[in-house]
Amino acid sequence: MNINEPRGLLFSQVGYDLNKPKRIFLRGPKNWLSQNAKMQLLDEKENIVFEKNVKDIGTFWEINWWLVDFSEFNERGKYKINLVDDKKILLSDNNLTIDYDILFKKCAKFTGPECFKKRAIFARVKPGWFDAGYLWQEVCSHSIAIAGLVDLYKYKKDKLSETERNDILEQITGGCTYLLKCNDEAIKEGKAEGLLIHDIARLKDVITPNDSFMAALALTKAADILKKDRPEKAEEFANRAIKILNWIDKEAKPMSGEFNHPYNQGFEEGQKYPEEWMTRYLMLALWAEIILVDLKYSNNLERIDKLTEKILTRQISKEDAEFGLWGHFYAYDSIK
Repeated sequence: MNINEPRGLLFSQVGYDLNKPKRIFLRGPKNWLSQNAKMQLLDEKENIVFEKNVKDIGTFWEINWWLVDFSEFNERGKYKINLVDDKKILLSDNNLTIDYDILFKKCAKFTGPECFKKRAIFARVKPGWFDAGYLWQEVCSHSIAIAGLVDLYKYKKDKLSETERNDILEQITGGCTYLLKCNDEAIKEGKAEGLLIHDIARLKDVITPNDSFMAALALTKAADILKKDRPEKAEEFANRAIKILNWIDKEAKPMSGEFNHPYNQGFEEGQKYPEEWMTRYLMLALWAEIILVDLKYSNNLERIDKLTEKILTRQISKEDAEFGLWGHFYAYDSIK
């Protein structure tokens, strides 16, 4: 074996959920494995409980890859993996785990409340968090983080401890309070009431209307789960979202090409950037408006109708299918 030719066995170190997709990948030199190579799973008594041939899926990143899809195997437990070819074990590893809801059980606490509590320590502006990669505190990342924490609480509340639930509510409240600060700071600087400073800690001179869509949805989703236990906060966040959405509807203008990079959209060099709201921002506004009506903070059905009709004009019909796919949406009216 040439030690300069890496060989590897890649599988989830967290584990695999029952009745969900399960795959193992192998990498190595192109002619390393024969067509008879197999992947075996062995139980704690070293009995072979599953066996399947590996599938050559080609060369990527200057190395060859093989796949074993074992989604049909649904027995809870911890297993040893053997890669066998010509009756020889070429690679072996332990602790492949299959269980119910394993991804949630092993990761939710640490990617949710614990992660944000640690990130809050390093935030220059509090409440709030530093972003994942650096000491930024951007509105866009805070908004999506709040949305994620809301979903974690809303859909998995029964699987969280009381401490974890309270921690999540604290982080959601803190994150939304940071968004309000970004909005307040923009207004103090004479900006429109629907705008937010992009990052109070590091980029006070950057303001983008795109952030307003994301912040409005984050505040609205937060109001949804806070309404029962923290009604005053829920109302505060919902009312701020309404103000932002009103500004978006009545005054906001899309960013011009001066601030957008056409290559981010895959445009041809020199192509003029559309002066339209991208579909994803219209979707965010629609989502927020629907939640506000559902929560009875608003009754703006006309705006919901208007946004819905606008988005539907961009939907790709079966007759205009792209690579056989249809039902999705164009990003802009002018680019179809």
